[in-house]
Amino acid sequence: MPSYARDMGFTHVEFLPISEHPFDGSWGYQPTGLFAPTSRFGTPADFAELVAACHRAGLGVILDWVPGHFPDDPHGLSRFDGTALYEHADPSRAGISIGTR
Repeated sequence: MPSYARDMGFTHVEFLPISEHPFDGSWGYQPTGLFAPTSRFGTPADFAELVAACHRAGLGVILDWVPGHFPDDPHGLSRFDGTALYEHADPSRAGISIGTR
């Protein structure tokens, strides 16, 4: 893949969010493991090798990182310890549906 992108004249590649996420339909835009590449496409070592291969081909790598899209499921980070993290403390102004807790 890196050589194909380079041969097409690209200077960079961008990946959709790579963080671990529970819902496939979110395409990674509702991460729960911000520092863990998803296992859907291989191991962390596989991902590191892909990035290294891109760099060897002269391509920059851009990661779409979405820390503000925490899922509001009980296992998500929206209210990790019960307090608001990045959203407004008043749920009516937070812009998310927090459901029942």
